[in-house]
Amino acid sequence: MVIALILQIMFLIDPLTICFKQNAKRTLWYLLSPALCIAIAALSASFGSPTYTYEFVIFHLMHSFTFNISQYRLMLANMTKTEFNPVGLENIFQCIPLFVNLTCSNKLERVALEPLANKICLVFMFVLFYSHIAMLAQQFLARHP
Repeated sequence: MVIALILQIMFLIDPLTICFKQNAKRTLWYLLSPALCIAIAALSASFGSPTYTYEFVIFHLMHSFTFNISQYRLMLANMTKTEFNPVGLENIFQCIPLFVNLTCSNKLERVALEPLANKICLVFMFVLFYSHIAMLAQQFLARHP
């Protein structure tokens, strides 16, 4: 895992420096989406959500979907030459389990309701993920008939 992280950082440094040289304000605006994803995941982990504690695979899948959907939305915005909004529907779905976790009055409710909310949001993320893949495919086919 450490080697993969080091390699990823090595491959990201050059493109990010080029992007910051071209347009620093727009690059920071576009980096808000992954920063939100990481911040919400870190908040869920720091509050000790039951999904993070007992069902880490579901927790990881939920936040991976959020991160990937944000990337797909950015690709679609670049293909269609539209403005990219870093806060999307996937960020709202990612916040719902954290909101449920924080609003539960006792640990029993938290252990019962937060994983359920996470699984329901995961289903919606699954649909969003594959619908964005379909939209990307449509844009690609429109450009390369």
